Amino acid sequence: MAAVMATAAMATVDAARGREEGALREDGGCELARVLVESAADVERVWCAFAGDAPVVLVPRGEYMEACFVEATADDDDDDDDDGGSGSGNSGDGGGQSAYNCAFAAAVRREALLASWGEREITLSTANTRSYAKRRATLREYVEIEMLAVGDRDARSAEETWYWFGDNDHAAWRALFDTYQMPPPVALGELRRARAAQPPKLKPQPPPSPPRCAEPLPIRAGVALSFGVGAALSGVPMHTHGAVLAETIVGRKRWFLRAPGGAAPDFDGDEPVRHWAARVDAGTEAVRALLSSSALSALPMTPRARNALLRCTLRAGEILYIPTGWWHATLNLDAYTAFMSVFL
Repeated sequence: MAAVMATAAMATVDAARGREEGALREDGGCELARVLVESAADVERVWCAFAGDAPVVLVPRGEYMEACFVEATADDDDDDDDDGGSGSGNSGDGGGQSAYNCAFAAAVRREALLASWGEREITLSTANTRSYAKRRATLREYVEIEMLAVGDRDARSAEETWYWFGDNDHAAWRALFDTYQMPPPVALGELRRARAAQPPKLKPQPPPSPPRCAEPLPIRAGVALSFGVGAALSGVPMHTHGAVLAETIVGRKRWFLRAPGGAAPDFDGDEPVRHWAARVDAGTEAVRALLSSSALSALPMTPRARNALLRCTLRAGEILYIPTGWWHATLNLDAYTAFMSVFL
């Protein structure tokens, strides 16, 4: 399998990054390859190895940090109190704010987002597999009422939990979406398309370098953005769709993945994902700490549900690539988690 060979051959986040390794152990770690991408060559190498084959976590560094110009201010640590200790600032705790894509990260922190967009209406979905029901609310109502209620409810059905993810009005929210820095594979694909479309110059120019693998890089014209915000213990049950690059902007998000093919995972699409996680992931320190306050830790574990699951905690500034058809579920670990998915 190409992904296995690539994992052995490529340098993942190096062992010298002791602080990050400590954070991995604390939040349950990641059973997927976590790969540093510092240049276009890194992006192409990773894309050729994994696209269409297996999930991989991209950690942008190097030249992809050059667009980052928003620095932490003296007020950043104070905002953590407003977030219920979620670690959505730059204080170095378990949540954190993205260093990559930092202009967008600064704009979607809790207080900043409410100050600029709090009175705008958004579309909420029920947090079940197919998101049957929808309703409108202001962003402030969602953040200050619905999100705060998630951990207090022992909902019997995911239809009782409202969640903001997708259904974005891109025209009304254009000023916010325009600050988002596309994931490296999309940015590189767009750059190559732009170069190929340039008119010829007086001097002969070499043609754009051809792709080195069969899987083409995605381009911006063919992708769709979905932004959302969630509270701790919120998320969605197992589901599938087309390929996606999912980025955590603020906070941490726990992912559960299973390869396509064979029997479907053991789950109830109308069960709150926090109940399901109590059975399949309660051994993880961060998840156990959250669940212990929700009287869910006594739920029986289901061996079949745990079988063949891959787990990964995606931290702020990291991007998860999920190929088409892979089953996945999510659980937000911090009181305020912001995230963007780029559907390819």
